[in-house]
Amino acid sequence: MADPVRDYALDENGDYLVVDGDYVFISGAAAVKQGIRIRILTWLKEIFLNQSLGVDYRDSILIKGADPLVVRALIAEQILAVPDVLEVRGAQLVVDANREASIHYVYRDVYSTIPVEDAVKIR
Repeated sequence: MADPVRDYALDENGDYLVVDGDYVFISGAAAVKQGIRIRILTWLKEIFLNQSLGVDYRDSILIKGADPLVVRALIAEQILAVPDVLEVRGAQLVVDANREASIHYVYRDVYSTIPVEDAVKIR
């Protein structure tokens, strides 16, 4: 039996994915991956109906001398809030030479026996 549909699929820009005039739906591991990306890309207080949602980038992560343990804890908290995530094995902030930040993380979900690695560029 297939996994129940869990969400609309989003493209790389965060827009609904439409194929042949129809919305695309996702489930399973793809829904988990997309859910994590959405949680990580949501800034604290960005959603006016629930300002407790999101990551505190402004005051805790994108600051000079950010504590890596705090960064890992804040990101892990968001990842673990996604349904079907079992554990977070690592999370870190990476800033490249152009001062562009991304979050690299490793998690395990119910759909795979091996850890999944991914990265999200912070916008």
